[in-house]
Amino acid sequence: MELARVVAVLFDMDGTLVDSDAAVARAWRTWTDEYAVEPLAWVSIANGRLAADTVRRLQPDLGVEAVAVAAARQLSLRHQDLSDAAAAPGALAVLSLLYRFGLPWAVVTSADHRLAAARLDAAGVSPPILITEEDVTNRKPVPESSRLAARRLGVEPEHCLVVEDAEPGAAAGAPPAPWWRH
Repeated sequence: MELARVVAVLFDMDGTLVDSDAAVARAWRTWTDEYAVEPLAWVSIANGRLAADTVRRLQPDLGVEAVAVAAARQLSLRHQDLSDAAAAPGALAVLSLLYRFGLPWAVVTSADHRLAAARLDAAGVSPPILITEEDVTNRKPVPESSRLAARRLGVEPEHCLVVEDAEPGAAAGAPPAPWWRH
């Protein structure tokens, strides 16, 4: 994307603005112990995905209700552990520059509002717009969350720079039409 075309920035939360890797790893480690799953099996599939989606992939024999219970347990472990959540290196400096240049920004995360608010607060980040998985019907990689953030910022989605660390989020941030054809 041509930087001159950027009029707003949409950040994912975990891994971009907030360093929560250790807390996420502890939550999954506890969960895999409780559910007798290979301890590191989650590593290659959980990033940017909902707990229920990861649980389904880790334990494909579970029924719908059991997946919901297992995912709720995993999320409760994440809600309980914020001990070392902090701003990602350079995040606060980037946000300071955005404020300085008057560039609007938002956080677009697959986390629920409770977890997002707690992690952002722990990191010292106060987004002007926060879009969580509870704000949309279709989650990442569907672009609904990114488009909602752009709309709330009052900009066109194709003029947003999306900062992501996971494939589903990057797909959700893809512009509605190739920007290079405008």
